[in-house]
Amino acid sequence: MHIPSIAIMTTSLVLLTLTQGCAARSPPAPAQGAPLPLHSSDHADMQPGGAKPAKTRSGQRRVYRLDFVVSAIDPGGAGANSAYSLNLEEEKNGEIHVGSNVALSSQARMDVGLKLRCQVETLGESLLLHTSTEMSSADTTPTIHKISANGDALLSPGQSTMVASMEDPTTHKRFTVTVTATKLL
Repeated sequence: MHIPSIAIMTTSLVLLTLTQGCAARSPPAPAQGAPLPLHSSDHADMQPGGAKPAKTRSGQRRVYRLDFVVSAIDPGGAGANSAYSLNLEEEKNGEIHVGSNVALSSQARMDVGLKLRCQVETLGESLLLHTSTEMSSADTTPTIHKISANGDALLSPGQSTMVASMEDPTTHKRFTVTVTATKLL
């Protein structure tokens, strides 16, 4: 079966774009009538978005323990710390939810409390941590108070790093979230 050259060139462009991280350049033009070499084994471990998974020498992904500390400081008062830990394989999503399910009305309920979502990637000896932090509470008038932060932090394993710092505009209570990563595997 003869495949037209344009179909092969389009497939090659897609594969080249994936391997080059969507770089804005086109592949060299093939010689007239010459088939383009496509090596499917070069792309067997590709992930969506063109990223190759980072693996250890033995071919396994790394696993980290992430130790979060949430500090809450009342204005003019003492502070309180809460600690949470999560073991997470790199490039996987992890979540911690702590709180209550409160009634907003006789027919509606909502989860309030702390939600930490994260994903960790290896960058050489460092780690890139993508985080989403949400803290919410309900008062007696079915009003929900919520503060949240989304961002990225560069971590060095074994060192504590701040990933979010927020102040509740109603209570002026200050919250700081720090994390320490420990390589397990």
